[in-house]
Amino acid sequence: MRQKANQKAQQGALRGKQDDQTLSKQQAQLEEQQKKIGDEEERQRKEDGELTRQKEGQEILLKQRLEAKQQAEYQELREELVKAEEKIASIANVVDGEANLDLASSKLPETLDGEDNEGQIEKVKVLVEEAKAKINKLESVLT
Repeated sequence: MRQKANQKAQQGALRGKQDDQTLSKQQAQLEEQQKKIGDEEERQRKEDGELTRQKEGQEILLKQRLEAKQQAEYQELREELVKAEEKIASIANVVDGEANLDLASSKLPETLDGEDNEGQIEKVKVLVEEAKAKINKLESVLT
């Protein structure tokens, strides 16, 4: 009996030792899985961070391109406005000159190009109106 008790005690100790080894193996496997999960999460965070930086970089580039395009369009409209203002000034000088010449040339039946003075004045007036309309359009676009 004693021998059986000793044998059972040894078997119990052996089972306990085996259980401890099994638990140790399971604990090691669990720790390894947790490490893999942690490594994967870290890799994913780094990847997400890189994607975020790339996206932000692309957004900055797109914004810069848009601003450059808008600036170029603004500059182009500004140049058109300056040209229109110069044209109006030149037309105003012509109209002013025509008014002075109108008095002097009223005695002449026609101008050198064969058109009467009133026809030329009408053409200048039309040009002035067209230039004013273009300037108004450009100013509305710029504001």
